[in-house]
Amino acid sequence: KKGEELGELLKKILSMDEHPDGNEIGEGDAQVISGILAEAVAEAVAEAESRGWGSVSASKQGELRAMVSNEVDWRSILRQFIGRCRRANARSTWSRRNRKVPGMAPGRTRNRTSNIAVLMDQSGSMGNGALELLAGELNCLSGRTGFDLFPFDTKVMVEHKLIWKKGMTVDSIPRVMCGGTVFQCCVDFIHSKEMRGVYDGYIILTDGGSSKPSGGRVRRAYVLTPGEQLAFDADPNDIVVRMTGE
Repeated sequence: KKGEELGELLKKILSMDEHPDGNEIGEGDAQVISGILAEAVAEAVAEAESRGWGSVSASKQGELRAMVSNEVDWRSILRQFIGRCRRANARSTWSRRNRKVPGMAPGRTRNRTSNIAVLMDQSGSMGNGALELLAGELNCLSGRTGFDLFPFDTKVMVEHKLIWKKGMTVDSIPRVMCGGTVFQCCVDFIHSKEMRGVYDGYIILTDGGSSKPSGGRVRRAYVLTPGEQLAFDADPNDIVVRMTGE
């Protein structure tokens, strides 16, 4: 769409203006074209962050994000992920009795809910400052939905589960682990027999320092602390959110 818009603009500029130096475009026209291109790239990056980057390499993703670093709001991407994880709990109903219309008509009602698991990386590479920053953002997240919080490093500590209800705030999250980082334990936990069907999506809070996990069908998002990136190319259906330093 943006390409077509840009093409029409170029035709208009070249047909209306005189360009003595071949087809060189004036400074004012170049600024307009640059603005359209910047908007197109920003929209494309925002869509890729919410839907997945597909086959785009990690280095090229970094270049594109740097180009529009002031355009993409990572919090809005996280909100979109929460929205995508909502499910409609439908149940059969009957219409209220109406004296003018005899009989009762069947129908269905839907109650949209989402059950989210948040797995916080508490490995040795995660400093206390990063944990405090993540705790603050989880307070913001709880304004939109409730979730279950689990710490992990090489395994998920189920015994330290925190049920974070909607609207609840927590000053700090105690550190209970300090080992390595293995994302595979998160995938295995979410898809275990005990957890099967419990969660509509899960978020991994991390600095990205782990090998790529395999398997899994539940929606997944990685939230990376400022200045960090995944050590691998995420799957096309994964959401990768990079926090800013503000």
